[in-house]
This record gives sequence, C-alpha cells and structure tokens, in this order.
Amino acid sequence: GGHLVVVGAESGTGKTTFTLQVGLQANELGHSGAFFSLEMKTKEIGSKLLAQRSGIDYDRVRIGKLTKDERKKMQGVIIQDEQIGQMYIDDTAGASLSYIGTQIQVMKKKYGITYVIIDYIQLISASGDMIKDERTKTVAITRGLKRIAKENEVCIIALSQLSRAVNSNLGGRPMLKDLKESGSTVEDADAVMLLYRPEKHNIETMPNGESSAGKTEVIVAKNRHGKPFSFWTNFNTNGNTFVDAGFDGSMEIPFSHYNRGLLEAKKYDQAEQSLSGHLKGIEDLDFKQVEAKSAPAVLPVNPFEE
Repeated sequence: GGHLVVVGAESGTGKTTFTLQVGLQANELGHSGAFFSLEMKTKEIGSKLLAQRSGIDYDRVRIGKLTKDERKKMQGVIIQDEQIGQMYIDDTAGASLSYIGTQIQVMKKKYGITYVIIDYIQLISASGDMIKDERTKTVAITRGLKRIAKENEVCIIALSQLSRAVNSNLGGRPMLKDLKESGSTVEDADAVMLLYRPEKHNIETMPNGESSAGKTEVIVAKNRHGKPFSFWTNFNTNGNTFVDAGFDGSMEIPFSHYNRGLLEAKKYDQAEQSLSGHLKGIEDLDFKQVEAKSAPAVLPVNPFEE
C-alpha cells in the first residue's frame, strides 16, 4: 500500500473504463476498494461495471433494454459479485481533498479497502491557499493524495487529463510532459500510465496491417519500482472492456504511419530518434504484477503487497 498511480489520457480514450476494469479484477482477487466519481453519477458507473462483468452491450445495460437471457445473466453476475471484493462508489461532485481523505479513512476501517480510484484529479476542489493558481492547486492535491495513500496504506489510482499540447506530439502519442501541471504530478506519483489511441489522431492502420480501431497503447512512462514499458490492448466499446491485443510494446508504430502531414527533415530525424528504442516489452519487467485475466490489470506497482 501507500502508492500513487496516475493514469493520464485524452477525453474519450477510455480511462474511466480502464481503471474500473483494474478495480473489478482486484475485486476478483478478493480486494475491496473505493471509486470516487467526481464527474459521472453512481448509476452510470454501475452500468459500466455490469457491462464489463456480464459482457452485455453497455448501451443496452444503461437503458435497461435486455432480453430474458441477458437479465438472467445479469442476475448471475450480481449474485457472484456478492462473493468477491466490493467496490464502493462515491459520486459527490466537486469533492474536496479533505473529504476524500476522510472517506478513505472511514472505508479503510469499515471495509478494509486496499485501493482507491479517483476520477479525476482536475475536478477535486481546493480551498484556502491551494487556489492561488492551477499549478499550486495541483501540487497540493497530488502531494495530498500521496500522503493519504501512505497514511491509509492503500493504492490510489488517480485519473488525469492531458494538456492540448499532446496534439503537437508525433502522432499525438502522449508523454509525461503532457499531463496537466505535469511537474508535481510526475514527481509525486510512484507510477504514471498514459493511454494512447492512434485512431484518434488519424492513424487508420497498425504496422501489421490491422485496423487501428480500438487499439490502445498503455504506456507506463514512469515506474519507480521498475523500468518503463508499454503494451497494447483492444478497447471493446460495446462491452466497455479492454482485452489483450495479442502483441506487446515491441510493436512500435513507425514514422510512416503518422499521417499528420509533411514534417521538416530535422523534425523527422528527431521524431525517429524519440521513438527508437523507447518501448519495452513486457518480458523486461522486473517487478511484481497483479495477477489478472487481461492486460489492463497489470499495474506498474502492486497495490496488494503486504
């Protein structure tokens, strides 16, 4: 416990779904946790969770348009959920850092939670001397989250927006500098994970010729307990789940696949150098991983270590 993991991604990339899946798979291992949703209501989060657990189309779960067989399947999922770790959802809008800290303390004592997911950092409200500017606010919040994680011996997984500057990167592939107020966030986090969807930046095919639709690279850009690495997943929008894409981070998207227009020769050289050798395969890992059924539950730090 005591770790702070930051997950950064552009809007619409699936970062909420990704972290919910990590939480669900932790539940399957017998761990309970909390989900602070500062943007979505509990009903919406619950629908995402049920779609993930059942494999039923998320939109149909959300509006309740289910067949008889699907309702029976959903009932089985709900019964099964009572036998595994639980995820406690708090959808208080604009929750403050002190409120989150108090609730975590209460849930730790009452339910023995081992992980906390916060969606997302920029929506946490601040008070007093925190509000001088965005940078001061972010510094106070990320340091506060790290302190809360250590005091309560839980792993906090905090989602973060990326700055618009990510669009100026080669292919829109995110880097640490693209986290909003990145300095303090990177410094305080034990690990930083960035999600990248090539299709959102007009990249239509992967190097092996497959369509880029749903392909998501999970980039562990900072890892205090091991080496940086990345792996690829497929985002299933219907079931709201990520599954293993069948190849690891050694599958680098070459410069020729970034169809963002012509770049000067100098810029091209810099781009190639920045990509070359950057990605590491999963076989390079030298830290413990959370045992899981699919790729997204591989965390750069194990929140469930004694």
